[in-house]
Amino acid sequence: MALDMLSRRDNSEQEIKQKLSRKGINQEEIGEVLEKLKRNGLVDDSIFAMTYAKHLLAAKPVGPKLLEQKLRQKGLATTAIQQTLQAVEEEYSMNDLAMMAMRKWQRIHPKHAQDRQRLNRFLISRGFTIDQISGLSISEEV
Repeated sequence: MALDMLSRRDNSEQEIKQKLSRKGINQEEIGEVLEKLKRNGLVDDSIFAMTYAKHLLAAKPVGPKLLEQKLRQKGLATTAIQQTLQAVEEEYSMNDLAMMAMRKWQRIHPKHAQDRQRLNRFLISRGFTIDQISGLSISEEV
């Protein structure tokens, strides 16, 4: 059953626990299954976290706060989350991601493209920090 779940998409350890528990499998058996999966390299929360973060960033530019929140929702440990955030910040420029998000917002909302308050609210909702947002200049080109 656990292998069937993993064949569809990667899952965090917590997600597998929850899914197996919903299927009526007791906690002892779940623990044994997870140990076997980890031993065989089929479940690794650090790899899952990085893969998930890359997929999320490929779909839309998000800031570190939203990325952290999404990783927590997956039930990942704080250490895996922190390692992933650090790796993401080394690989991607948060200012570039914020700029991409800003340009996307301006294309979608051309009527309000120069409205700094609306743009700031949007960027904050996408998980960017005030420091990252304040460094952006609103471009005239949309």
